[in-house]
Amino acid sequence: MFFQNIVPTENITAWVARQIDATRPAVKYGWDIDVRPHKKPRSYQQNRYLMAVMENIVRFYHETGYMPDGCGAWAMRTDVQKEYWKARLGVGSTAKLSTKEFGEFVDQIQGTMAAESGGEYQIITPPDLYLESLAAL
Repeated sequence: MFFQNIVPTENITAWVARQIDATRPAVKYGWDIDVRPHKKPRSYQQNRYLMAVMENIVRFYHETGYMPDGCGAWAMRTDVQKEYWKARLGVGSTAKLSTKEFGEFVDQIQGTMAAESGGEYQIITPPDLYLESLAAL
C-alpha cells in the first residue's frame, strides 16, 4: 500500500490495524509488514532509452559481428540483450531500480560495450525527452 508523505501517521496506523483485525481469524502465526520509502517509477522515456541502447547493441553486432562476452548469435535480439545485461550486471529487476540506479545501469551497459570492443561501440546519448522526464520526477 502506498501512502503519500502528507497522510497523518495516525491514519496509516489505523489502516494497518483494520487490515490486521480483518485477517486475524485466518492468520496462524502473525504478519509480515514491510515499510519502506516509495520509489517513483521510471518514465516511459527512460524505458524507451533502454530499448534504444539494446537496439544499438544489436545493430552494432550486425555491422561488426562483435558480441558482448558470453553471448552467442542467438542472443543478439533486443529482448534477450536486456535479460543478458540484467544477469551480467546483477540486476534482478529493472522495475525495482530508482531513477538514478536505472541511469547507472544503462551507463554501465554502454561503458562495458565501449571498453570491451576497444572503443568501437559508439555510446548513444539520451534524447531530450528522456532528460526532460528526469527533471519531472
